Formats: sequence, C-alpha cells, structure tokens
Amino acid sequence: MQFRWKSTTLTFRFTGFVFLLSCILLTGCRSSSAPERLFAQFQQAVEAENKTKVWSMLSKASQRSWDQYASQTSHKNGKQLFLSGEIWKPMRLRRDPKRRPKIAKEQAVLFFRNELEQPVRVAMVREAQGWRVALTAPTVPVPRRVTPRPSQ
Repeated sequence: MQFRWKSTTLTFRFTGFVFLLSCILLTGCRSSSAPERLFAQFQQAVEAENKTKVWSMLSKASQRSWDQYASQTSHKNGKQLFLSGEIWKPMRLRRDPKRRPKIAKEQAVLFFRNELEQPVRVAMVREAQGWRVALTAPTVPVPRRVTPRPSQ
C-alpha cells in the first residue's frame, strides 16, 4: 500500500515546515569566518610553541611595534624578542557565546572568554597576505625625573 497525500494543502504545510526547520538550523549553526580560523591557527601555533609561525601571523604594524619595544630592551629586534620565548603565555581562549565577531572589509574584532571567564577582544587586520593578528607590544614608560619639594 502506498502513502498518498490527502490534499495539496497538507503538502504545502509539510514543505513549509521542512523549509522553516532548515532555516532555523542553518541560522543557529554558523561556520567560523576567515579571521576566526586564522586566530584558531594562531592559538595552535602558540600552544605548539611554533614561534616563527606566530611571528609570521602578526600584522606588519604589530611587528613594528615589537621591534620598537625590543629596541628599548636588551634585544636586537622584535622577532628576536618574540623567538626568545620571554613573552610567551598560554592563550587559552574560547569563543564568547554572547557576542558575534565584528568583521569589516579591512578589520575585524573577535570576542573571546579566557580561563577566568573575563572578556577578551582580539583585533585582526587584513593585509596583502590575508588576515593577520594585531597584537601590539606593551609600552615602556619613560622614567620621569622627580624633583623633591622643599620642606616647610
């Protein structure tokens, strides 16, 4: 015995239901974007301590920032500082479920949570080679000369 639809209205309802269900499932299951994939590779390289790969994934502006920071320390350049391993800290971040990444044509901001559930923003920039991580070096405070006040 074959199953037959009783009416075309039932067929339309069933088709509409399948379409609506597929739209809901596809909306909830979003794939990661190119900046998110690159940052995942960046995290893997950090965990594997592949310092050369991590350095190559930094933006040119970030590399210049690290070069400037290294010139103020005892290192030859930013890459040497980076490869020395003195600044390494595990970056165990997970995607923030409440915030979606903001991706524009040339820039992106990704939102993560660290191990303490604190929000972490990661900036990405698009360069000629593709997306790169914008990770600037810390600034070194310039020492100020303190003049003593005359006692009263």
